Amino acid sequence: MMMPTVLPAALRGLALAGVVVLAACGGVGQGILPQSSVLLPAGGAEGDTTLKAYTCLNTALSLIVNFSNGSRGDFTSRAKWSSNKPDVVKVSNRDIEVPDQPGFFFGHGVLVPVAAGTATISVSYLDFKNSITVTVEDPTNFKITPSEANLAIGSSTDLSLTADLGGVNSSVDGFASWKFKDTAPAATVVTLNASTGTLSSAQLATSTPGSFTVSASIPGCSLKNVYGLDSTGAISVPGAVDRLASLQLSKEFTGSDKLVVNTTERYTATGTLANGKTQDLSAQVVFAALKPSDVDPLTDDENVVSDLATFLAGTTRNLLFATKAGVETGTDANSIAKNQAHLRATFSFREPDTTAASGEKITTISTDASQGVRQIAITPVAPTLSSIAASSVGGSTKLAPGNTLRLKAVGTYAVDASTNLTQDITRHVVWEPRLTTETNGDTLTVQSSVGSGINILAGVAVASTRAVTGKVVTVKASKLVSATDTKSGTVDISIDPTEPQEIP
Repeated sequence: MMMPTVLPAALRGLALAGVVVLAACGGVGQGILPQSSVLLPAGGAEGDTTLKAYTCLNTALSLIVNFSNGSRGDFTSRAKWSSNKPDVVKVSNRDIEVPDQPGFFFGHGVLVPVAAGTATISVSYLDFKNSITVTVEDPTNFKITPSEANLAIGSSTDLSLTADLGGVNSSVDGFASWKFKDTAPAATVVTLNASTGTLSSAQLATSTPGSFTVSASIPGCSLKNVYGLDSTGAISVPGAVDRLASLQLSKEFTGSDKLVVNTTERYTATGTLANGKTQDLSAQVVFAALKPSDVDPLTDDENVVSDLATFLAGTTRNLLFATKAGVETGTDANSIAKNQAHLRATFSFREPDTTAASGEKITTISTDASQGVRQIAITPVAPTLSSIAASSVGGSTKLAPGNTLRLKAVGTYAVDASTNLTQDITRHVVWEPRLTTETNGDTLTVQSSVGSGINILAGVAVASTRAVTGKVVTVKASKLVSATDTKSGTVDISIDPTEPQEIP
């Protein structure tokens, strides 16, 4: 699944940019002299002579001064900035007011793109002069995700504003301002954070169903009636709050009910509201891996945690980790069930209850199909890893400087002499080159899992902004099988500046 990239500089963070002085800059006047200066674009490389910017999306430049003793300093706020075409892009000397924030001004070096075109931004400090050519384009195809803001009573959801920047779907959340369109609903229906786009339905018995519309806009943006924006420069989505009626659980690896020990599988909990709308509740439910109930008539294993698998915590809470394989060898239903972990997700909320002293009750909705039956049963297995195949998710093995590409590793396991099992193990292999500086690190780095660690971003390859066109880097995915055996697979990534970015 592709996710949007995040811009390096957001409007609010740039509004009051201050002075950052690096080591030993206080030597001016003590025999330590400034010798040269260089521009550093936000998210770019020192000395870049060109920069692409987008209408309505501010970015920034910094001026770095090099001293005779080898020290360096950020002198952005002491320099004088200018644009030869302020109708294309303005540059602040702390004299451009932040839209919708009277009395607040953008910091020095902040670029405010105005309209499509090309301009030269110049900066001077002492006898040093630097310049950079800025090409401004319009962002296109504005969208809010999700396309409907549906919430179960007692839940929340985060809205995201994206736009296509140079053909790449990118998050522009850092620039967005959110509000209810038309009449705001009562707080008992939903509340909205104007800065983050987070909608919250109160976890109270007084919470009520209702509908609303949410809009996002970028303060000061002149784009209107284009690229999905309306006549006010905003984009809107409908929303509704209602009682959760049911909960469904779905799995990442749909082709198998087996999970290799010491690996993980992602699960998604989707809620269906009373109005028929749906909501992804994966970040808000309680996941559990349980022993199967009623497989042994002499015991009651209902709600007993399985020792074969467990859900992780925190941001990885919807990853199921297989801890060990079952030991039952029989072919009867009871023996098979004892080798399984039955999975469940639950969501609780408050409802009015006139019969209770408190006037409310706690209602719990779970993914159980019926009492004593789980929707999904997983069998942890411990086969032997035979081989690893590495490839890119999108199929392309080309990567432009500064861009990212998602890679994957698929392991083939020998279950027995005649049966193989294949499983995605991207999160559980060591990827090289790693994020630490190693061979080819000046060209390409890859997020990696190390040892028994789990990295949900493992396999994300990032090309350096200074990567040389045509250079080929062999990326290796490997996993230790034993003290004397390591399995690995490789994929060659070539640097090609014309290749579109694939967002991980």
